[in-house]
Amino acid sequence: MNKKSLLVVAVVAAGMLVVGIAAGFHVGKRVTEARFSLDSLFTGAAVAERAAVLFYDGDETAASDALNSYLNFLDRVDVRRSRGETAALWLDARSTAFERMLTYTRLALLEERRTSPDTNRADDYWQRAERSATIAGVKESSRAGMRSIVGRLDSRTPPPAVGPTAR
Repeated sequence: MNKKSLLVVAVVAAGMLVVGIAAGFHVGKRVTEARFSLDSLFTGAAVAERAAVLFYDGDETAASDALNSYLNFLDRVDVRRSRGETAALWLDARSTAFERMLTYTRLALLEERRTSPDTNRADDYWQRAERSATIAGVKESSRAGMRSIVGRLDSRTPPPAVGPTAR
């Protein structure tokens, strides 16, 4: 081979190496983001489920803590979405606003059912729920409407048990 042929082979090989490295980084980034997205999805579902269970079955402090943890999770999703990270694509702005409306409504209801309710705190939760309902585009954004939405969602009968415990 002459020098010119060797130079062409070297340039082509270097170009392929650069393209391969760039493609590897791109694929690696996408795989990492997808993994985080799935982790976020399952984490969010677990936090929401715990909050819902404690809202009905737990003590008021534990339920309030769980609901606030879910709000913190939604805040993290919003931050990731604002950065353009694909990890937050499964919850858009309207979805997180709707989840916030449900959560603030539950916090308001929880505060109202306490033995010694703090009406200022309950009003603050209701106002936040109303703002979230507006962002989410909820037509029933009055307190009575949001109570009704939460009541309908929370009164659904759970699916039947499956497996050895189903008898």
